[in-house]
Amino acid sequence: MKFRHAFLCFSMFISAMGAGLFAADEIHISYTQMRPNLFMLEGAGGNMVLCRGEDGLFLVDDQVSAVSEKVKKAIKAIEPGPLRFILNTHWHHDHTGGNEYFRKGGTLTVAHRNVRKRMMKKNVVEALKRELEASPEGALPVITFSKEMTWHYNGEEIQIYHVPNAHTDGDSIVFFKTSNVVHMGDVFFNGLYPLIDYSSGGTIKGMISAVKRVLKHVDSDTQIVPGHGPLGTKWDLVTYLQMLEHVRDKVSAMKKQGKKLSEIKAAKITAEWDATWGTKWLTPDQFIEIAYRSI
Repeated sequence: MKFRHAFLCFSMFISAMGAGLFAADEIHISYTQMRPNLFMLEGAGGNMVLCRGEDGLFLVDDQVSAVSEKVKKAIKAIEPGPLRFILNTHWHHDHTGGNEYFRKGGTLTVAHRNVRKRMMKKNVVEALKRELEASPEGALPVITFSKEMTWHYNGEEIQIYHVPNAHTDGDSIVFFKTSNVVHMGDVFFNGLYPLIDYSSGGTIKGMISAVKRVLKHVDSDTQIVPGHGPLGTKWDLVTYLQMLEHVRDKVSAMKKQGKKLSEIKAAKITAEWDATWGTKWLTPDQFIEIAYRSI
């Protein structure tokens, strides 16, 4: 069942990135209560976090457009009331696809300024060989920031900060300090090899720097929401960092030695993680090529 769900979500992700349509009616939006006021929602595309409270509902990411009505129903099942704000962790359509739908209901969208810039134009995601048209005006974030900001909302201190050139050039980390919950967007793929969108400014170096920054502020009780994959812990993130650093070091060294990409793939430098991480999303060879091109 979990494999089936993962396959459907992967297919919806590819659809969102421009590869065609997929049956949205096969997707179910589920949720996990992490804290009294915070919920992680899963479905088609990136994981979401819903924050409820007296100030109104606040959502981090909103998945693909095809499931917006389902996302709305799931939110209402948790907490009826207006959705006041959406924070996009980056520009990819599986995290911003619901923007236009919710904007029509009065929701304001917030993101790093590079997210708006990328959504305003046609983009090519070279790693997936996808060309994406500019987003409609109604999908664009209406509030942008450059470095960081702090919200005091629903009894939470919410720190939102930009991590440069990680998964893309516009990634945000959203840290609910009061509740000790952090949403890392696609800077963190839990149990999966990550996509690094090097055509949008992403680099493995930036991914590593971003993960290290988060690790300085989490503990064994922190709930860590990845962009994709199950709810994580500090130790999941530590393992992920070890993998990223290992791949960066090995690929960098072999590139300096003049090794071809095919030779680096043949070296099987990710063998330690392939059985669990290389079968659900990107293959080991795909990830090695992405790392190679992002260095």
